[in-house]
Amino acid sequence: MKLSWKVLLVHLLLILLFLSIPVISSPDFDYSLDIFNAPPFRRVFTGYLLVIGFFYANYYLILPKYFFEKQYILYAFWICLSLALIILLDFLLFPDRRPGPMNPGGFHGDDSFHRPPPFDFYPYINLIVPFLLALLFSVSLGLNKKAKQIELDKYQAELQNLKYQLQPHFLFNSLNNIYSISILEPQKTPKYILELSEILRYLLKTDGSLLVKLDDDLRFCKQYIGLQKLRFENDADWEIDIPEADPGIQISPFLMMPLIENVFKYGIHPDKDSPIRIRILSEGNILKLTTFNRKNNHAGENLLLAQKLGLTKTTERLNLLFPGKHQLKIRENEQEFQVYLEIELKNGQTL
Repeated sequence: MKLSWKVLLVHLLLILLFLSIPVISSPDFDYSLDIFNAPPFRRVFTGYLLVIGFFYANYYLILPKYFFEKQYILYAFWICLSLALIILLDFLLFPDRRPGPMNPGGFHGDDSFHRPPPFDFYPYINLIVPFLLALLFSVSLGLNKKAKQIELDKYQAELQNLKYQLQPHFLFNSLNNIYSISILEPQKTPKYILELSEILRYLLKTDGSLLVKLDDDLRFCKQYIGLQKLRFENDADWEIDIPEADPGIQISPFLMMPLIENVFKYGIHPDKDSPIRIRILSEGNILKLTTFNRKNNHAGENLLLAQKLGLTKTTERLNLLFPGKHQLKIRENEQEFQVYLEIELKNGQTL
C-alpha cells in the first residue's frame, strides 16, 4: 500500500503525540532526558510503543482479515491474544518489577515514591487503558475507511455505467456512417474504417479506466473530427481548435465526446451551409469546451432523442466527477445550438 508523504507525516505526528502522554504524565518529567533513566517510566513508555505496534497490526491486518469478513470470534481471539502478548512482553522485559522475597518493593533504590506495593496492578492498567484506546481508535478509523471505500466503489460503478451507456451509442452511429459511406462514396470506406479502428483501439485501451491523460483524450477528439471530415466535404466553414495539453493533467475518458458528437449529428445539413465551431482551451487546470452549430431541421425523432441521452449522461458524469467544479451551459433557439463547458481539473487528479 502506497502512502503519500502527507499521510506519513500525519501518522508520525499522531505517534509523537501519543508517546508524549507517558512523558508529560510521568512524575519524573523534568524537561530533560533523565526521565528515560527512571525504570517506571521506561516500562510505561515501552508499553505505549507496544500498543502502537498493536494499533497498526489491527488496522492493517487483523481488522480487514477478520472483522470486515464477519469472523467476529476469530477477531476477538486475536485481540485477546494481542493483549496477552503485550502483557507477556512487559512481564519479560521488566522482571525486576515483580515483588518477591529478594525484592519486596519492586525496583531497587531508596526512592519510596517509585516503590510499588505488593501485587501491583497499576502497570497493567497503564497497558490496558491505552490498549483499549488504540483498539477503539483503529476500529473507528477502519470502519470509516470501509464506508468511504464502499462509497467510492459505488461512485466508480456509476461512472463506468454511464460511460458504457455512451460507448455503444457512439459505435452504433459510426457503423451507420460506414454503411452510408460504403453506398455513396465507397472509395472512402477503407480509410474511414482505418480511422475508426484507431478510435476503437483507444476505447479498448481506456476500457475500465476512470482517468486518462487529457492530452490523449484530446487526440481522440481530433481523430473523431477527422472521421467527420472524411464524411463531409463542405467543411470550409468549420472552425476546429484543439491544442496540446499539460501531460500531467488527467480527465475521465469519453467525457467531451458526446458534446462534440452532437455537433455533427445535429448540425450537419447535406444541402445547406453547416457552420461548426469546436474550441477546446486548456489554461492551467481549467479546461474549456465551446461548441456551436446550426440546427438541422431534418433531424429525425431518434436523432433528437439520442442527443438528449448524450447530454443527460454527460451531465450526470460531470455531477459525479466534478461536483461544484464545473459549468455546463446550453443555449439554443430555433436556428442555433451552443454548448459551453468549463471544468476545474487537477494535476495527477485521482478519483
